[in-house]
Parts: sequence; C-alpha cells; structure tokens
Amino acid sequence: MCIAAAILCGVLAPIAAARHGLGWGWAMLAVIPVGIAAVHPAILDRVLALAERLSRGRVSLESPPWSAMLGLIARAIPTWVLVGFASVAVTEALGYHEQPARVAFAAVAAWILGFLAVPVPAGAGLREVVFIAFSGLGSAPATAVATIARVLLITVDAIGGLLGLWFARRATADTLAAADLPD
Repeated sequence: MCIAAAILCGVLAPIAAARHGLGWGWAMLAVIPVGIAAVHPAILDRVLALAERLSRGRVSLESPPWSAMLGLIARAIPTWVLVGFASVAVTEALGYHEQPARVAFAAVAAWILGFLAVPVPAGAGLREVVFIAFSGLGSAPATAVATIARVLLITVDAIGGLLGLWFARRATADTLAAADLPD
C-alpha cells in the first residue's frame, strides 16, 4: 500500500514541481524503481529477516512472490489516485486555485507519512502539516482542505465499515438459514 502511494507520488512530483520550477520533482521519479525493487523477494526477505531478528522471533513473515506484490501495488494505485482526487475536489469546491497534481501529491504524501509515523495515531496533525507544506496553498486554505478531506474520508470509511458489517451479518444469517434446512 505504501509502495503504491510512493509510486504515485513519484509520478505526480515532476508534474507538480514543473510549474513552480522545483527541481526536486524529477528526483522523485527515482521512487518508482526503488519502490518496485523494494518488494522483490531478494530485498524484502532480508528486511523481514531483520525484523524477525530485531523482534526476537515475534515477527515472522514470508514474502509473497514478486508477481503477487506487483499485482497488489497495481490494485492499490487507483485508491491513492482517489485519495489525491478527494483533496483536489475539496480544493476546487472551496474556490481555491492550485495545480491539481500538486494538491494530489501533497495529499498522498501526507497520508503516507502519517502511516509511517507509527507513534502518531492516524497521523494526527502530521498529515495536515505535510499537506500544508507541499500543497502550494496558503496555510489557512490548506488547513481547511486537509481538515475537510480528512472528515470526508473518515465518513467514507465509516459508511464502508457499516456496509461491510451489514453484508457480513447478512451472509452469516444466510449461511445459518441454509444449514437449518432439512435435506
């Protein structure tokens, strides 16, 4: 999931940076091959072995085949595109004008850094600071966009969770009803 987001950031960064003459955007293209290589079993197995050693055996994972990892990354990229688009849509809805690629880059980068900051619950505050730093919006508009986008995505998560529970209960009820039928 994080690799997919990093790859999307690698694609968006040159577009976002070009308009503002920021040279770092092109350097972000290096994230793409690095991310793809990071999930190769030759590398991932070493990382997982280190995690197992550091955790004294409490973390013991095997890496899936590289093709499976690449498939997972490919399936996760549209989700990250939608996360970026959500912030772009909020930006436009509030009447602020900033390059969509830059806003999307800031949103995805903020989410990833929030995920990676394990001690910070849900990246609280960190995501907003990163979004403000990279979005190109002023601090007040960027804070408004980041906050509204977070509330909208929490709402979508809640609705999805409730629908998932409803479908799970329904499937369980259907299974139990089928088990009670006479032969």
